[in-house]
Amino acid sequence: MKKILLFSAFLFTLLSYGQSTIASQGFEQNMSDTWPLTLSTPACSSGGDVWDYVASQSSINPSQGIQLWGVSDLNGNCGSASGETLNFGSISTNGFTNVNIKFDYNILGFDNNDDVFYTVTIDGIAQSEVQLVDGGSNFTTPGYVTSSISIPDGSSSVAFQLRITQNGGDHAGFDNFRVEGLMVGGNLAPSVTNISNSPLVPASTETVTINADVIDADGLASVVLEYGFATGVYDQPSVVMTLSSGDTYTASIPAVADGTTVYYQIVATDANAAPETTTTTEQSYTVTDPQPQGLQVDMVDTNYLIDFDNTVANVNNGAFNGSGFAMVPTAGQLDADAFAITGLQDGTTSFGDEQSGNDFGKGTSDGGVSSGGIYAFEVAPGDFALGVQPTASDFTPGTIHFQFTNNTGVTITDLSIAYDFYVLDNENRANDFRFSHGTDINSLTEITDVALTSMLGQDVIEEWKRNMVALDMTGLNIANGATYVLAWSSADSGSNSSDEIALDNIQILANPSIETIVAEGIYESMTLLSSVSLIDETELNSHLKLVSGNLITNDQLTFKSIDGKSAVIEEVISGSITGDVTVEQFYPAQRAFRFVSSPVDMTGTIFDNWQQGGLNPGDAGYQAGIGTQITGGTSGGFDISGSNNPSAFTFSNDGTQVWQTPTATDDMNASLIAGTPYRLFIRGDRSIDLTISDMPNDTKLTTTGELKLNDAIQTFDASLSTGDFVFVGNPYQAKVDVGAMIFNTMTSTQEDMNPNFMYIWNPQAGTRGAYRAYDFSTDSSTPTDTEVDGVLQPGQSMFLQILNDSDADVPSVTFKESYKVSGSNLTSTFSSPQGFLTLDVYNSNSTALDGLKLNFDINGLDGIDSFDLLKIENLDENISIINNTNRLAIESRSNPTDGTIIPLEIKRFNDGNYNFKTRLSGVNNLNTYLYDAHTNQYHLIAADVLTTITLNFNNGILSSVASDRFSIYFSNVTLSELDIERSELMTIYPNPVTDGRIQVNGLSNNVDSSVEIHNLSGQLLIHRDFNTSNGQVIVTNLDNLNMGVYLLTVKQGNNRLVEKIVIQ
Repeated sequence: MKKILLFSAFLFTLLSYGQSTIASQGFEQNMSDTWPLTLSTPACSSGGDVWDYVASQSSINPSQGIQLWGVSDLNGNCGSASGETLNFGSISTNGFTNVNIKFDYNILGFDNNDDVFYTVTIDGIAQSEVQLVDGGSNFTTPGYVTSSISIPDGSSSVAFQLRITQNGGDHAGFDNFRVEGLMVGGNLAPSVTNISNSPLVPASTETVTINADVIDADGLASVVLEYGFATGVYDQPSVVMTLSSGDTYTASIPAVADGTTVYYQIVATDANAAPETTTTTEQSYTVTDPQPQGLQVDMVDTNYLIDFDNTVANVNNGAFNGSGFAMVPTAGQLDADAFAITGLQDGTTSFGDEQSGNDFGKGTSDGGVSSGGIYAFEVAPGDFALGVQPTASDFTPGTIHFQFTNNTGVTITDLSIAYDFYVLDNENRANDFRFSHGTDINSLTEITDVALTSMLGQDVIEEWKRNMVALDMTGLNIANGATYVLAWSSADSGSNSSDEIALDNIQILANPSIETIVAEGIYESMTLLSSVSLIDETELNSHLKLVSGNLITNDQLTFKSIDGKSAVIEEVISGSITGDVTVEQFYPAQRAFRFVSSPVDMTGTIFDNWQQGGLNPGDAGYQAGIGTQITGGTSGGFDISGSNNPSAFTFSNDGTQVWQTPTATDDMNASLIAGTPYRLFIRGDRSIDLTISDMPNDTKLTTTGELKLNDAIQTFDASLSTGDFVFVGNPYQAKVDVGAMIFNTMTSTQEDMNPNFMYIWNPQAGTRGAYRAYDFSTDSSTPTDTEVDGVLQPGQSMFLQILNDSDADVPSVTFKESYKVSGSNLTSTFSSPQGFLTLDVYNSNSTALDGLKLNFDINGLDGIDSFDLLKIENLDENISIINNTNRLAIESRSNPTDGTIIPLEIKRFNDGNYNFKTRLSGVNNLNTYLYDAHTNQYHLIAADVLTTITLNFNNGILSSVASDRFSIYFSNVTLSELDIERSELMTIYPNPVTDGRIQVNGLSNNVDSSVEIHNLSGQLLIHRDFNTSNGQVIVTNLDNLNMGVYLLTVKQGNNRLVEKIVIQ
């Protein structure tokens, strides 16, 4: 804001026809100076200090002639602290009446102890000293002021002294000292006093009223106002002044342009027979529009953009260069009337406060600075933003205030606002960025839905990330001519530097009706509480938060995906999206099946989207690293391979429970709706040679269409029954908490689904991938790989298990916006079993090939119920739990007791060593063993620690890869190899015992033998004597024994065999 000091003074007649100039001193240093002058100290100009005749003093020019008396820093080189005087000699006034002493003065910036005094001497007697100017605080006159001092009639002489005290770089100019009087017996010209213009400092829209008191004893013939736009030139039509009241005459000067100086004088003529005329000295005023308060919003429904790169009137002068804030900004500066900054170590500014250098002007940088303050951060080549480096003492907290003025002519009731929040995540401390608004900086309301926070840790690649925020504000009452404040704050606190942050691309739209906020380019995130239209290609790297409003894509938006990260749309509170988007999903190099799902209602077909329209390397428009090849035939859009085996499958999702191959990828049956699941073999992009086993490479599947918002219901065939599976695709471009959908009784929206489990496919497991089960009842995965967390990823599908109830409703699941999660798993931990055992199978791969889990609980059931998950077989290695004829991945059962045996089944193990890694907890007072029937060994599974058991497999030895090679055995007796005595002659078969009989071979004929069976506590259960024939004996009726592990002892002469046997 311009600070204008208003100064009032009586302005008197400078030249009256009929009066005579008795003496004058204009500092012209020639014959025109008839009033003798002496100085208290010689004239001097030295080093900027002035007490001297000058042509000008700073911006002060002579009021007449070519010289004036200049004063500056009077206590310096040219004067003294007590002040200096101009002494005007005694002049005879005999023969004159109406004598006046007059002079002109002009003051610039007088402050404390800068004063002006005068003393009049009449007939040799000095009168009391009078203070003319009291400097005060930054005192400045509005140009020249004329002082007039009346001398009593009858005086015979006058003298005059002007005393000045002044220090510092302030300035004063004095000119045109004179003594005037009317010769005795003459006609006194009109007196013109109290000249004023109103307003004193007019704006370009204002008419100026000129007032003056004019009197004459003979009456007045005319009072005329003359004016023009150059000094001494009064070429505009004269205006007759009219008597308004008392002795005051008034006239008006029309409004003129900002910056125009208007010069005027008043000519008054009396009504005497020998008329006299008075012409006043020249007066002036300069038209000065009030300094605009920030951005001037002149039109409604118009988008105003502040990008800190291009000049915006009253906001910035050219590209911001971090050189500070000024009321009249030079190149690279911001307008001090538009911005106010709080929270810097070097102080706080209000609107209109100028600052440069120090914390308010740290210059330009592309980031990576440590010194706190305001920068022009170059967030992209040639793209500058208003930036801050917060430190312990800067901007912690702090606020950037920005104001605009409503010049639309109407009240602003609605505002659409947008801005970009940039962050350079190069520190281990985070910064938040919050928006508020209000009528002034002390009356702000925060919009919490648009608060943003930078990541706590450092980015691996430190680069500026752009986050867009757009919002609507309604119910406002910003009157025409009023200002309004937008504010961005950071409340980070602590020590050391935080991430650099920056503000850019502010958009302001008043009372929008047709226009909308616009966007284009690359964004890390977009937070929308307003309608936004994309006007060019737009990429989103992290997330879209759609709280309200309509996102008009104009088919320009791409959700980007890189290794380990895909852009998502968070829970939609209220809002819509108009137009298509393109969604990418990155797949790292791996020849493996993936469980995929269409993230949109497809525009076009699978062929158009996932197969890049059939384009191959060398074709015009082909893009490397995009799409894949889908085989399955010689027509229908399939890619041709040597075998033409299908690489894409759907699942029947009915009672048949079979995989099905699509008949084509290029017809409208292959235009998928959001959430359609597929099992798709991805080799890499479309450069893979299908005639050989080519090396895989990274690729992205791109899908174009409409995003699914709000509820998404998937229903399934009524022929499904308990234990069947359904293939379910994620319809959202977002992570989904499956537990919230099927398990949590407060939120679930499923019908006839087993609420406890989900299956997903991990393509990184083994050679071609493997299933992973998640148990919501225990909040755990099987195998215990950490990549499974109960959350369905965007573009991913899963298997759920049917659990029919008694009603007639068909199975279904309903996805809801509230199930969406961002970041890490948000599933609650619901309940834990009393005990559990996990077993994961590994080879040289760091990812488990397969696994199983046993949950033990005192209330558990040993039969099949909803807490038991049927096994879905992998393509390669499999291990499962056997319960009667059922194969399980997860079994919940009662607590084990002494002798409990749980059979396991293995399939498709290759030659070589495998590591079985186990975790056991909560099985108290029992020893737990992995029994290996191939080696007849019991491997102790330690409690509450990770146990690794290394086992060898050889497909050339049937017992090595027998499906029933392993079982879990519980005993209250510690087994060791010392319990076993083996004979090179005697062997037993089969072991485990499955049909109630066991055969002992290698015995001598016709020699008495005995067989004993003890339990592991040493109790004798069976004793039988035999007379051996054919070198063998057969022990029968063992099915009377409970399942478990026993000790078999065979004795014949001096030979003895002691062997553990398993009764199943």
